[in-house]
Amino acid sequence: MQNTGKARYLASKNNWQLSKSRHFRCHHSGNSMMRLRRNPTMLKKLIALFSMAFIAFSAHAERFKAGEDYQVLEMATPLYSDNSPSVTEFFSFYCPHCFRNQALMEALEPKLPENTRVIKQHVSFMGGKMGPELSKALAAAELLKVDDTMIPVIFERIHSLRKPPRSAEEVRQMFLDNGVDAKKFDGVINSFAVNSMVARFDKAFEATGLTGVPAVIVNGKYYLTPKTIKSLDEYIELVDFLLKK
Repeated sequence: MQNTGKARYLASKNNWQLSKSRHFRCHHSGNSMMRLRRNPTMLKKLIALFSMAFIAFSAHAERFKAGEDYQVLEMATPLYSDNSPSVTEFFSFYCPHCFRNQALMEALEPKLPENTRVIKQHVSFMGGKMGPELSKALAAAELLKVDDTMIPVIFERIHSLRKPPRSAEEVRQMFLDNGVDAKKFDGVINSFAVNSMVARFDKAFEATGLTGVPAVIVNGKYYLTPKTIKSLDEYIELVDFLLKK
C-alpha cells in the first residue's frame, strides 16, 4: 500500500508539473497575442508581411512551368552520377545560335551559386569532318586549361571572320597563335584523355534525346525552353529555380 500511495503521489506531482508547464506555455502565447491585440499597427504589419511572402511564393511557383519554360528529360540513366548542381551547355562551334548564346552564358555564370558546375560539351554532328576535330579542340583546350581563351577564338574565327578551320593543322595553328605551347598541344590532341572526352560528349548528348543545339540543361535533367522569359534577370531566376528543385 505504501508503494501504491507513493506511486500515486509521484504521478500526481508529475501531472501537476506537466499541467503547470503547459499553463506557462499557453500563458506566454496568450501574452504575445494580447500585446499584438493592443498594438493593431504591429498586427497589421505582420499580416501584410505574411501575405506578401505567400503571394511571392505563389507567383514564383506559378511563374516557371514545365512544358513552357523547361522540360523534364526522361533518360534511362542520369546525365551525371553525382547530385552536385550543374549547368550543362551542349553546343557546336558551327552553330550561329550557339555563337549568339555565348553572351548569355557568360552573363549567367557569375550569377550562379558557388558550388555550381558549368559544363560545356561540343557536339560532333555539325561541320562535316571538322565537327569531331572541334570536339577534340574543346577537349584539348579544357585539359590545357585554355578553354576560356580558345572558345571565343574559335567562335570568332567561324562566325565573325568567316574563316572556319578546314583541317586539323589549322586547328593546331589557332592554338599556337594564342600562346599554347606546340609540344603540349601535340601531347594531348590525339591522347586517350581527349578521345574519351569526345566520346563522353557524344554519349551524353545522345542520352538526352535532343536533336538540336544550343541546349542548356540544369542538374542533368531540366532542359531550358524559356518561352516566357524576357530578360537576363528572368533567365537567371529560372536557372536558380531549377538548381534548387
